[in-house]
Amino acid sequence: MKPHLLAAALVVPLVALYAQEPAELPTFEVASVRPSELDARYRFGLLPSGRLDARATTVERLILTSYNLHESQVVDEPNWLGSERFDILATPPDGAPIDGVSTLARIRALLRDRFGLRAHTETRQLSVYELVLARGDERLGAGLRPSTVDCAAADQALQEARARGRFFAGVTCRGSIFVQPDETFVFRYGAKLMPEIATILTPYVGRVVVDGTGLSGLFDMEVSFSQDPQPGSDAVSIFTAVQEQLGLKLQERRTDAQVLVIDHVERPAPN
Repeated sequence: MKPHLLAAALVVPLVALYAQEPAELPTFEVASVRPSELDARYRFGLLPSGRLDARATTVERLILTSYNLHESQVVDEPNWLGSERFDILATPPDGAPIDGVSTLARIRALLRDRFGLRAHTETRQLSVYELVLARGDERLGAGLRPSTVDCAAADQALQEARARGRFFAGVTCRGSIFVQPDETFVFRYGAKLMPEIATILTPYVGRVVVDGTGLSGLFDMEVSFSQDPQPGSDAVSIFTAVQEQLGLKLQERRTDAQVLVIDHVERPAPN
């Protein structure tokens, strides 16, 4: 299917909006939540052990991360949600799953139990970027190609490198993001569907990205860019990188999208 034929029916995919959480949501065994006294940029660490170490973070950041949302998809939030900062240390129970899905679910449980978060979804009009093919011949860039990654083998190689204290520079299905000394971002992801690639790009372009490429199947992606390219440097913006390295482009449009509407949230009692 050609990309332009998708436009009329395009709807922002909701990757992980869990507005009505079940009571059996996995939880952290121990969680400390305190107002932060740090006058610094937030730090949000999800450690391999499943431990959450967030310093000077906001409730808004917890929501965006754990629900996999862009800022424009969270509405009716009180002003303090994005300004008041907290230090949060949380540890999962021994033997609990520590995969990404389980860890993000525990953060949503923490939002529910410690911040009293209640929310629901609605469909509203949003300005988005649609990811489409950039070339008339539909040829892809060198940084985007049909996947050849063996997920199980790549993950085993990653674990072995970590056990030896070594850096793993290969491509895994988990993906990796590196920030080089010149503040250039390097993304390497394996075996991703195009809607997943659109979601990966979303936090770096200022609005939700949706897939309109018409491409099916799994792809490996490698792309590098700077969020603030300087004149005279070799660094390029993410918009230029997507076009030159992936053979795609980001074009503006408005479309129906699901948003998370905040019904109730409260400041936690510190402990």
